[in-house]
Amino acid sequence: MMEPMKVFFVDDEPIVISDLMTRIDWNLEGFEIKGYAYSAESALTLIKEYMPDLVFVDVALPGMSGLELSAKIREINRNTIIVILSGYMEFDYAQKAMSIGVLTYLVKHQLTAENLIETLKKARATFESRKSADTMIKKQLLVQLFNGERSYDQMQPQQQSYLSVYMEPFQIMGFRPWAPYFYRQDSRWSVLPQHEELLMEENFEGFQIVDTVLYQNMLVAFVRISNNFIGTKALISTAHHCCVAIKESLSRKAEIPFAAAYHTKMSTLKSLESDVSQLNIELDRSIFHRNQVGAARLMSKKASTDYSFITKQAFINNYEHSMERIKNGLEEAWKNKRLTDFIQCTDKIKELLTALNMDLFENDKIINRLYTAQEVSDYLISVLSHARQFNIIKEEYSAATIYVLEYINSNYNKNPSINEVAGKLHSSGMYIGQKIKKETGKSFNEFLTECRMYHAEALLCETNLKVSEISRRVGISNSQYFRRIFQEFTGQSPNDYRKQLLLK
Repeated sequence: MMEPMKVFFVDDEPIVISDLMTRIDWNLEGFEIKGYAYSAESALTLIKEYMPDLVFVDVALPGMSGLELSAKIREINRNTIIVILSGYMEFDYAQKAMSIGVLTYLVKHQLTAENLIETLKKARATFESRKSADTMIKKQLLVQLFNGERSYDQMQPQQQSYLSVYMEPFQIMGFRPWAPYFYRQDSRWSVLPQHEELLMEENFEGFQIVDTVLYQNMLVAFVRISNNFIGTKALISTAHHCCVAIKESLSRKAEIPFAAAYHTKMSTLKSLESDVSQLNIELDRSIFHRNQVGAARLMSKKASTDYSFITKQAFINNYEHSMERIKNGLEEAWKNKRLTDFIQCTDKIKELLTALNMDLFENDKIINRLYTAQEVSDYLISVLSHARQFNIIKEEYSAATIYVLEYINSNYNKNPSINEVAGKLHSSGMYIGQKIKKETGKSFNEFLTECRMYHAEALLCETNLKVSEISRRVGISNSQYFRRIFQEFTGQSPNDYRKQLLLK
């Protein structure tokens, strides 16, 4: 069943409007009367609110001609169908009307139920055709604004006219089927076109959904709130109410939970790129608040910590230190709702599982069934805590080499020597050195330096200690030597490394 077209009447004679409204059964013909106005000024105000699909306009109105009003209506919404009404036929006037996109020109005293119904059929066909073509172009232009491909000012006037409905500030809201962190891997959680159709079918009290656009697995809704509000708090409160209503409607009709977010300010065509980006971030954060509605705002897209330590520490068999930092990192990400940290941390754990030849696909399937970010965190930590028994190092290296690596991890800050550890193995330093080099491709000193640099990176990241103190703590008494080695190892000086982390 086709959606009813919304109809609006403008005439300074009440009897004419009354006659039009009662001449036929509008509902039976698939039309819904939204309202009427006796002047052009009040008509423009109501048309902006009701956004009718079809408007009947009297040719002569107080203060403004019917053609002038028609042009202004088309500026509000280029898809609106306009029918001019007049007490008599003027060929020149009719020609001008057609030139600005008016559908037809009707003479009032010649109007019958039959030719009115015929006009409605023509209006329906024209509206659907125009709407289909314009909708495709309009949504393409909106996506270009979303992704920054071009700005509104860079568009041609004709292209800008397709977006005329958005000229006044509007509220944007984002919706996405809710799922845990790995939802993108499951096609069931994709935003499908039917979700958009479900949303546009429903009428909401107090606000109107002007349009919707599917973008990056997110349903972006353009909402115009009819209530008057003063100040930011009132706007946020009203927007939150609208967003909850839409979210609940989608969840009910689609029979799956939806995540939702709204922007804390009114948007314009010129702010769409950043506003939609912030909506997307807030929806990603929905893993932290399934039953809540997020308020989008400007936030960092970078993680607060460099999580590469996870793989670095584990690859040198220092699981205890790595596990403690992973646990703290995930708990901090959960506590502060930092999605970027959560993603980077879990990605590093996945890298480690892959390197350890663990069944990553099987782990992903389990993760997809988890219901909250906290459950994902707990599961990943539990997996990693058992990863040691699958450690590829233990499968490839001899017991002597593993002992040396673990000894380095435990004594890196005490200036250990190869002769010292060889003595504990009742062997010579030369033999142990050759054995390590043969099995790993690295020397004892290379492993020692790597271990010290990993710990130095952690101290630079997590503390405000001076570089000289960090040098001492990792077992290097000469801070100048430490700076040189750190530069060679990371490609940056210790101070530059710390500054880069602060920028994140």
